[in-house]
Amino acid sequence: MASLAPAPEQRRPADMATVTRLDADTAWAAFMRRDRSWDGRVIGAVKTTGIYCKPSCPARRPKREHVVFYSSTKEARDAGFRPCLR
Repeated sequence: MASLAPAPEQRRPADMATVTRLDADTAWAAFMRRDRSWDGRVIGAVKTTGIYCKPSCPARRPKREHVVFYSSTKEARDAGFRPCLR
C-alpha cells in the first residue's frame, strides 16, 4: 500500500503567529456591555480619531462602522493608533 507524503509545513510570518481571529460582532458586544472580562483579549480602535481602547473604557462609544478590532495593544499601535487617555 502506498503511503502518503507528509503535508508540507505551512509557514506564517512571525508577526502573525500570535494573532487570533476575532469575531467583530462578539467584540462589539463586549464593548457595548463594557465587559471587563474582555480586557486584554480585544482592543477596539476608532478609525476617525486614531485612538484605541479596552472594552471596559468609560469613554463614549463610537459608531460601529468606525471601529476595527485587534487582539493586542501592540497590533493597534503598529497600525498607527494611540492609546485612550481614560
